[in-house]
Amino acid sequence: SGRPAFRVSHGQHQYPGTISQSRRGGLATSALTRATYRVTEDILLDMVLDKNEFPGDFQGHQVVREGELDNEHLARNGFAGSTAQRFLEAGRVTGHMRELGPTTNMDMVDGFDFMAASVVHLFDSPESVTSWMHEIFLKDFEDHVGDSVGQGHQLVAARPCGWQCGLGPMP
Repeated sequence: SGRPAFRVSHGQHQYPGTISQSRRGGLATSALTRATYRVTEDILLDMVLDKNEFPGDFQGHQVVREGELDNEHLARNGFAGSTAQRFLEAGRVTGHMRELGPTTNMDMVDGFDFMAASVVHLFDSPESVTSWMHEIFLKDFEDHVGDSVGQGHQLVAARPCGWQCGLGPMP
């Protein structure tokens, strides 16, 4: 557990933060931790991948949506039953996104990866990040496997990609 140590301001809102105690009893003050707490809404847009930074398989796709992704917008465009209040209670402050989709001349056959997105979220605490990933993001995808996700499209699988996506050490 931690002790109150600072406030992160976002417009008119302030979110209390903590500095965690390490196992050795010292304060966790790594450069990464300090940099993380300096992230504000103003720099989220710069954190979203540019089109040319997406994997090569998506370079022929076009940008179909991009911009701010506040909780209301995320709820409107998310899975059925999503609400802005649920996201706020989960500690999500706001975000930005860039979404790529197919061009009209692409042949979309079964198994075609028709969409890719880069989304950056801002949370009110480190604990909210972990909770979001497991209790909201992954769970929502897993709960909606088999559902329609657009005209003629179905969510056929949901699984974390781990090291293949650069999210952890290679086995």
